[in-house]
Amino acid sequence: MRKNEINDLFKSQSLTLKSDAMKYVESILNTLAAVDDGEEFVQKILQTMTEKALQTAIVTKEIIQEAVSEIERKQEIELSNEKMKKKIMKMNSTVTTPNEEQEEDAELPIEVEEEEEEEDDDDDDDDGARLNRERLRNELADEAIVICDAFKTPRYQYDETRKAFVHVTSEPTIDAMADSKINVYRERFHVLRQRMARNEMFTPPAFARFKASNNGSDGDKSYQELTPLRSLVGNCYGTKYVMGCLSQIEDGIFHLEDSTGSVRIDLTSASTSSGLFCENCVVVAEGEVRKSDGIFEVRALAHPPVESRKTTLEATNATDFMGASQGGKHVALRPRDLTEKEKIEKESVDASFVVISDCHLDDSKCLRRLQKIFEDYDASATPPGLFVFMGDFTRVPFGPMKYDFASYTKSFDQLADLLDDYPSIREECRFVFIPGPGDPGNTSAYPRPGLSAALRGHKITACLQKVEFASNPAKIRWHSQDLVFFRDDLQARARRACLLPPVDDLGTEEDDQNLNFDMSEVEIERRRAMREKPLFHHLAMTLVQQSHLAPLPLTQMPIYWERDQAMWLYPAPNTIFLGDRSETQCLAKNVCGVTTMVNPGCFADDGSFVIYKPSSRDVILSAID
Repeated sequence: MRKNEINDLFKSQSLTLKSDAMKYVESILNTLAAVDDGEEFVQKILQTMTEKALQTAIVTKEIIQEAVSEIERKQEIELSNEKMKKKIMKMNSTVTTPNEEQEEDAELPIEVEEEEEEEDDDDDDDDGARLNRERLRNELADEAIVICDAFKTPRYQYDETRKAFVHVTSEPTIDAMADSKINVYRERFHVLRQRMARNEMFTPPAFARFKASNNGSDGDKSYQELTPLRSLVGNCYGTKYVMGCLSQIEDGIFHLEDSTGSVRIDLTSASTSSGLFCENCVVVAEGEVRKSDGIFEVRALAHPPVESRKTTLEATNATDFMGASQGGKHVALRPRDLTEKEKIEKESVDASFVVISDCHLDDSKCLRRLQKIFEDYDASATPPGLFVFMGDFTRVPFGPMKYDFASYTKSFDQLADLLDDYPSIREECRFVFIPGPGDPGNTSAYPRPGLSAALRGHKITACLQKVEFASNPAKIRWHSQDLVFFRDDLQARARRACLLPPVDDLGTEEDDQNLNFDMSEVEIERRRAMREKPLFHHLAMTLVQQSHLAPLPLTQMPIYWERDQAMWLYPAPNTIFLGDRSETQCLAKNVCGVTTMVNPGCFADDGSFVIYKPSSRDVILSAID
């Protein structure tokens, strides 16, 4: 690696290398022949230093030496463990009894003779079976689909001093301390605050010149400065822009809170942008402090603006928030790899994913609909690469009146019996099952773990070669794309939690024509869809701008405090599949210019489902009688 590349990696963690430390790192990379990837070794050094909790941002040669020694010690431990395992396996393979040796010697000639006699007859069949097994192994090894479990999501904490995300090594627990609840809101705020700091609207240019007006406001200022809430005390002059978390301490009395303090706000005359403004949402407010009572009177309220996925990856040094690079051959999604991965995606024109929500496996009507889908794809030359089934998987939700686990397991056995008639789908397609709110589980808190073997039975796993019982939510990476699957009646929850009614700012198609808006066909279609399903589009904009699947109070939507990052939408995903029974099948394209959100509909009610074409990123709304 070149010196500037090494320096950039340390700068991404807000660290500065001294000259002697830089020379030492270069010498290490030049002398270690076992290191194939210099960047990977430098990342190991940074990770080791992070675990040591540095007291300064200046990195000396001694600090690097300690980190390298720690890495070498860990490698020696791993090497000794591997040698011990190989030694034990070798001992187990060589230990045989005399009777076993005689039996092996006696059987050896017979086996050779049988192979010679049957070589001509069975050679073609054996080769075909062997090639089939090798093909399946290669497909599994080269699988582009990476399924990320919510309970294996890595945890990161934003360091305000270093302006970087630091990996949290401690294991998350369910019965966390009270400080973890505070950290939930603190980390949500820091994620959006550091994203706002990169937005052009709130970032001062390198050479800024503006003229202040007489009333104390900024006259020709080309950007808006965010004011910390503690700076509003006694500051009653001019318009201010603030950012904070909406809270309602008393009924009808609202406050904004940030890491510096809080201020009471007045929302009676506030105009809002698109989206749902719920308690605990992080918002940007424009207004002025009243001289009479010191209350911040809000004139305009909006969600924090989003940024592109590439910008986020570059700003966070390709930090793996999903956990897609944990183990195996998969690596973190780096900005420089996006172009190459997108080319591979476009070449996979036949790839498709089928997403079905509310598939009641104990309903004969649903099974007949599934049979029709399987028949169509079994006859196709290119079956889908992925089937995603989201719960509920029974007609009656589990609860105080429903606890028949035997019938629940039997419903998955029925699906296995149905799939037995379609061998190509069983062998070539990958299946993912995501539990719904009505499926059996420990609690109603999110994230929810996948269905255990005791609930789903063993017949379905024996039937399907590639099956995954994922958590809810589940995140899937396909080359450069991040897909999020979440099953919850979220739209009704969010609407009930709204502090302000959602705004209707789209007008009609005649208004667009009268105003002579110069819009593309995509924008015209998007605005037409928003007029048909306005609440769903408001919800989509809220989730994307809040970078969270559940920006609601914990009392209304409980979340495990130390698992909250599994609900993050950061960086913004390419597509969100939200199984929501409170809304019919609908689609929101190009939400905030970065994300598509789709509701597959209720398969049990009207047979609706969606087909996703990842190469073109198109969503096809489908239904079957």
